[in-house]
Amino acid sequence: MLKKYPEIFITILIGLIIVMVVIFVYFEKLKKSNNINQNNLAVLNTNATSTITQPEEAKEVIDESKFDMSGWKTYKNKYGFEIKYLPGWIIFDSTPGVTPRLLAEIEIKPKEISYDPELLLQVSVKKGSIDSLRQDIKERRTTIQKLIEISFNNKKAYEGVIGPNIKDGKVYYFENQGKLYTINFWPDNNTRYGITEEQALAALSSFKITE
Repeated sequence: MLKKYPEIFITILIGLIIVMVVIFVYFEKLKKSNNINQNNLAVLNTNATSTITQPEEAKEVIDESKFDMSGWKTYKNKYGFEIKYLPGWIIFDSTPGVTPRLLAEIEIKPKEISYDPELLLQVSVKKGSIDSLRQDIKERRTTIQKLIEISFNNKKAYEGVIGPNIKDGKVYYFENQGKLYTINFWPDNNTRYGITEEQALAALSSFKITE
């Protein structure tokens, strides 16, 4: 039969070879596709793992030992805190008793100026906690948008991120025995009589709760 129909046999053989080649190529492409998908999945898993396990952003560190405050005075009061200030600054007790929660409000400023919120440092004491502050932020009862934990003389404190409508202000929070201590300042490095950022941070670093 093979001798009688050689053309048919050769045609069938070539057809079978072509089919086998097509099948082989198909499975090779499928294998490569699976390998690529597996590699992509491995990359995704690696990225996901790195996203989950990547370290948190370094906390701001405020340490009194970094500042030279020799010759500075120390202000102490009945409200349970103390803070250092330059001899050329004055302390003004501006506690207004506006709200039942406000226990004290102290302004520290250069004696050459009267009142300018951009040229002073302010300390206030209120009844409250970090948790109550977070609730105020959540319900938008404050200009603070969020809190960032910081290291303050090896203790935990918080910096408040102020909304965009308040320019260049800094605010820090300390919690103790049902009271919330707040220090805010508006440094002005270009003002003759203003409190510079370095001076404000130095004063801030000296803040201590004495209760």
